[in-house]
Amino acid sequence: MARLTGNLNRLKPAQLDRLKKLGQRKVRPEAVVSQEFARQITVLSQELGRQIGVLVDRQGHILDTMVGDDSRIWIPDLSRERSQRLRGIRLIHTHLKREPLTEEDLMDLTLLRLDAACAITIDEHGLPEMFYCAYIAPGQSPGYELEPPYRPGRLPEDLNERFALLDQVFRRFEDSTRSSGGRPRAILVGVYTPAMRQKRSPQESMDELNELCNTAGVDAVQTFVQNRNHLDPGTVLGSGKIKEIAIAGVQQNADTLVFDMELAPAQAIRLSNLTEMKILDRTQLILDIFARNARSRDGKLQVELAQLRYLKGRLSEKDDNMSRLTG
Repeated sequence: MARLTGNLNRLKPAQLDRLKKLGQRKVRPEAVVSQEFARQITVLSQELGRQIGVLVDRQGHILDTMVGDDSRIWIPDLSRERSQRLRGIRLIHTHLKREPLTEEDLMDLTLLRLDAACAITIDEHGLPEMFYCAYIAPGQSPGYELEPPYRPGRLPEDLNERFALLDQVFRRFEDSTRSSGGRPRAILVGVYTPAMRQKRSPQESMDELNELCNTAGVDAVQTFVQNRNHLDPGTVLGSGKIKEIAIAGVQQNADTLVFDMELAPAQAIRLSNLTEMKILDRTQLILDIFARNARSRDGKLQVELAQLRYLKGRLSEKDDNMSRLTG
């Protein structure tokens, strides 16, 4: 049975029951969404004054039903879904303000590695008005392919063929971006304030970080450098740069971000939640190198203890209901 999550406050029992019944339905696998299902979701969305979304797998089963506010929904944590780079899930949700797919929608499509994202606008009678769809495009910039808007009754019904082709494209993409020996692929990130630049050249520091990665058995595939007057207390970087880096991670088939600084535990957790990538800082990287090179039993134990002490504050469960925002 599909999970029901999101903004459920002040909903009537009958409305909750209708939402639960949505999750028991099945969408035709070959279509983004059927006309009947689209009508049910838009009528209920207008009645509630809230966006409604569903996550659908390739067999047409609804995995999650989500309720948001009038401008966005919250996508739950997807870590339980299939572990391949593509999740085999598409997002279908309503837009109450008659706008096409938003930047947040397209970011979720790319960063969550969804098959597709579809926004349904609603007319004055609560019925589907327009369908806006985008599909993930591995290895391409900006990481997705936008379709022209569709009117009701004109949605293509070729998803099976499209997804089969998508899997082939992604396999070729992974083959072309796979590092030798199965080494992790990482993006290096340097963020520098004027005071930090006075102490050391960013170029020199990033060159050294690249060498540390090589010693640690990590392939550095791309580098980002940002100069800021002040570090963001929550994420170090600005939100725009984080999105740019996260998309680059998908395009480069990289699963790790390495920061040229020491991160606070809360910063590392926040960055991991935003990018869905493993986060390392310079200190962790150096500890990993020591761990790789330790030979004696005592030496290995000392390094492991140092790693555990450093990681102690970084262990946290991801929020199961607020993993991603979409508009």
